[in-house]
Amino acid sequence: MNFILCEMTYLRYYIPLIIEGNRRGVSSKVYVTWNWSNKYNSPDKNKKSLLELQRLHKFEIIDISEWNKNTNRLTFFVEGVGLYSGPKITKNSKNDKFVCIAVMADYQKLYSSYVDLCDYVIFPNKIFAEEFNTLSEKNLYLGSPKYDVELPEVQDRKRLRAVVVHPADSVFSGNISTVHKVLRDAGFEIFVKTRGKDKTPENSLKGDQYFGDESWFPHTTMELISNSDLVVCWDSGVRKEAVMLEKPILNFNSLGSSRVFKFLHGYDYCVDFDKNENNQQKILEGVLNLIENNFSETYSLVKNKYLWKHNASKKILDYFLEI
Repeated sequence: MNFILCEMTYLRYYIPLIIEGNRRGVSSKVYVTWNWSNKYNSPDKNKKSLLELQRLHKFEIIDISEWNKNTNRLTFFVEGVGLYSGPKITKNSKNDKFVCIAVMADYQKLYSSYVDLCDYVIFPNKIFAEEFNTLSEKNLYLGSPKYDVELPEVQDRKRLRAVVVHPADSVFSGNISTVHKVLRDAGFEIFVKTRGKDKTPENSLKGDQYFGDESWFPHTTMELISNSDLVVCWDSGVRKEAVMLEKPILNFNSLGSSRVFKFLHGYDYCVDFDKNENNQQKILEGVLNLIENNFSETYSLVKNKYLWKHNASKKILDYFLEI
């Protein structure tokens, strides 16, 4: 198997497939575009991390300039990057199969750029394609390999923990100080998570511990969610991670009608407030409702209807290694 790596964030989708391939005796080559961008997640800026992941998961690292030396390949891309942008690689053989993985909500803008250049597009569930009118005979609804990961557990936690996914610069965050106060007064240990491309919050909003992207795999955000009792966000796409990892969500609707994954809302595991909500008592009541109830039946229902409950990496390789 082959993987086109233009950004380190892609590894959260690739490595579970590599691990499943290793179990089956199928080797993997990761073709790297070192200098495609100057972003925080560029492979060129994260060589040490990439080499450590190579050591742990036993894949080969090859410069993208070597692409044309092999043929007859099953090759994975994230959102078509490497086809319509980046190195813009092409097939060397009619037996080459190009597979794009649709991630988060990026496909709503990018799908039309790459669907004609690949053979298949993997979506988590059909509703993701329906939401943005990206239906095609090339689509496969097999889940997302991102969630096929063993996440370490923190032992002997003595306090409730909330992971606050800090709002991006472009998102309203006028009530974030109030949210921190409510959580602290309720006895929560507060972990704050931002992305490398976002502005670092001021010290008063860094919580008890502050995280950027310390680990590409397992990814820091998923590790934090897995070891927390509550996820707090401002319409972040992390809502999907919260449902998959079965953690309740305190959400502030900062994007209005333009927010994505609307089908994940309206369920008891999520308390939704207006973006301007600043009433401490109302927010506290929402928090207490989420941590005092069990929503396991709802998580199961939503996963079955809108997400998936199987090992996606196994299902993906079952499909592609048999065609």
